Amino acid sequence: MPADALARVLSEEALMLADGGGKVSAVSHPPRGGALIARIFIGLARLPTSRAWRLHPARINGLPGCLIFDDATGQRVQTIALTPSATGPGRIGTLDIQRNPDTLRGVLAAPARNGASG
Repeated sequence: MPADALARVLSEEALMLADGGGKVSAVSHPPRGGALIARIFIGLARLPTSRAWRLHPARINGLPGCLIFDDATGQRVQTIALTPSATGPGRIGTLDIQRNPDTLRGVLAAPARNGASG
């Protein structure tokens, strides 16, 4: 099951934070726990609106993560920065998701300028 594989790379105490800036939807109550976050991610990935999303590995605020684009609309969707777990070596402790379109304009323009790529 895909959620199980994803849960194994998240710490048991993992936290998912999201910022939509009041302009787009984002998780209002941060979920905690690798298994729960994995199920949420798999559920979101299965939505029809997510099917044309493309992930581009990148450093986000100095952390490993990805830029997400919607190839169907040509829109910037979000960034995800991954903070290592303090308690589970080799696992992810925090997923910091930025969805605010005003913030994304600058963040997603950065790869072409600074050479960040997958």
